[in-house]
Amino acid sequence: MSRRKKRCKRPGGNTQELIDCIEGIVWEADARTLRFTFVSQWAEVLLGYPVRRWVEEPDFWAGQAHPEDRDWVLEFCRTATGEGRDHELEYRMVAADGRVVWLRELAKVIAADGQGLRLRGVMVDITPRKQAEEEVQINLALQRLRLHISQMQGEEDWPPLVKALALELGALVQFRACSVALLDAQKRSTSIYYMDGLEVHLFVSYEPVEPILQAVQEGQPRYRRSRAELLARGEDRLVKSGSNSVVDYPFAQGTLAIASAAEEAFGARDLEVLGRFAQLLAEPRKVLEERQRLKLREEQLYQGQKLEAIATLVSGIAHDFNNLLTPILGGVQLARRQVSAPAAALLDDAEEAALRASALVKQLLSFARQDRAAPQSITLVPPLKELARLVRQTIDRRIQIDFHLPADLWPVFADATRIHQVVMNLCLNARDALEDYLYGRVERPPANKEEPLRVFILAKNLTLGPEAAALHPEAKPGEFVRLHIEDNGPGMAAQVQERIFDPFFTTKEKGRGTGLGLATVYGVVRQYQGWIAVRSAPGEGSCFEVYLPRAGEVSAAEPGAVLQVSGGSETILVVEDEETIRRLMRVCLEQAGYTVQTAGDGAEALRLLAGPAAAAIDLVLLDLNLPERSGKEVLAEMRRRAWSQPVIVFSGQLTAETEAELRPLGVSGFLAKPFRIETAEQMVREVLDTGAEGR
Repeated sequence: MSRRKKRCKRPGGNTQELIDCIEGIVWEADARTLRFTFVSQWAEVLLGYPVRRWVEEPDFWAGQAHPEDRDWVLEFCRTATGEGRDHELEYRMVAADGRVVWLRELAKVIAADGQGLRLRGVMVDITPRKQAEEEVQINLALQRLRLHISQMQGEEDWPPLVKALALELGALVQFRACSVALLDAQKRSTSIYYMDGLEVHLFVSYEPVEPILQAVQEGQPRYRRSRAELLARGEDRLVKSGSNSVVDYPFAQGTLAIASAAEEAFGARDLEVLGRFAQLLAEPRKVLEERQRLKLREEQLYQGQKLEAIATLVSGIAHDFNNLLTPILGGVQLARRQVSAPAAALLDDAEEAALRASALVKQLLSFARQDRAAPQSITLVPPLKELARLVRQTIDRRIQIDFHLPADLWPVFADATRIHQVVMNLCLNARDALEDYLYGRVERPPANKEEPLRVFILAKNLTLGPEAAALHPEAKPGEFVRLHIEDNGPGMAAQVQERIFDPFFTTKEKGRGTGLGLATVYGVVRQYQGWIAVRSAPGEGSCFEVYLPRAGEVSAAEPGAVLQVSGGSETILVVEDEETIRRLMRVCLEQAGYTVQTAGDGAEALRLLAGPAAAAIDLVLLDLNLPERSGKEVLAEMRRRAWSQPVIVFSGQLTAETEAELRPLGVSGFLAKPFRIETAEQMVREVLDTGAEGR
């Protein structure tokens, strides 16, 4: 136990011993001059200065008061003493080792004849309490800022956040200006939000910012303590703005900086607080990225639901359309058997039109269902020719469409539906740009006002050497098919081009685009090991070039032989709810020698199959989409009752999934509507012959 504590425990000690027991600075001073006449030894323990300096140096106490507190503390004490009032106050002093110590001072005025003669009091160290209070204040400020961050929707919410941060930080650290420098994902640009008073200013630079990069990489705060140090570092701009001490604190994507007009303005505690606020600034980008991911998932879900609804609608339309096309195509083929050559040529044209309509329906179904066929070696000429027709029907006729497709285009490893999606999205993007001119949303430059608005689509075989490939960061040498889509619309600025493939980025007003079209294009092209080059400038149009690697040769299809189909004498049950198709099938099958029975719905088909004439039925042609009982229900009932007739299913909505589902029920063949009469006759004959061999 120390001697001081032993003395404190000893009863009846003198006044000095009592003072030594107090863990506080007990003092006495002249009331008129505020000069100390007595100071206890605890002053040296607490602040590190010899007691004699307190007594011998008239301005010692005021000189060690914290610069920010000195003036008001002196004024307060003089006023209270002059009025003869006891008083208490809290302020800071700077210890001999540079520490900032918070003191709570209680002073009593000892008066004689109404005139203040002496001051007596005690100074108690309240630094731990103040630090705890400040910690609570810091944590509350950080919580409020985190709440602010959690509500951010996009980059446009940075200025309000920085304003809130500057106000919160300003309650803890004294400064004249606060700024946040943000680097983009490629560390090529910085956005600076500058707080001065209550104003937030935004500055954007699209050049590399080396000082910011260096600070982030080093990960240490940079404190320029004086005007001379700022000038020595070449930071004249800061000095001219009135800053004589500046500190930058780095975080993951930039720096947080504060500045003061005073030199040596910031202490260790200030830097610690600044560092905690700086680390908080790493959170907004994470929040925004997560919000972007959620938004993307929501949009994908929405798009999926929309496509599902479209698929349902298109599927129903396709079913009806294919039912209409089936008798048209079949009737044309039957009629051609009966007419002479000149008329047959006209019927050939009608057949070709029906087949084109059928192909268009399949394409719409494929797009609506977002079918994902396995990539394979394909030639792009047929799908691009079909796309050319569709683009011309989709785009305003005042916009000229130029397609140039060489017949010898190399094959690529891809899926035709996805390539269709790529080119269509790029064409629609070009259309939207040209419509800005067409509808006066953007004024055309005088130089090309007389030039027709146009979209130019070109496919070309191209071999890239190492030098040419080096011009694009994603390119590589080799053989490619290049799809070139160009428009003479308003074009794009450089900063827009940097973001055109970002999901949800769009320059169009609300309702004219989701910002997913070009992102989808980019994803598909990358999936097929290709890349996209973009050239554009304001007023000079835009050019997108898609490079797809050359694939192995497409397997040559064997020449289609003219079908020589023989008929037969068997009995066939045709189950179809459309009367025109039932009549067509009856005519073509009876012409081939078969006996034909028909049923208009599933229930009627089951009655016939359960009736006395069922034994004579050798084959069932079964439509899937039937009233009363569906085709699948009829098929299941036939197998449940062990009826052995072979079944050919035909439908306007056949998919690979449907076929896989029905094969276990013993389906012998599938016909997709609309079908050629010869194809149906051949399948009927093959199934009947296979069944006869089995018997």
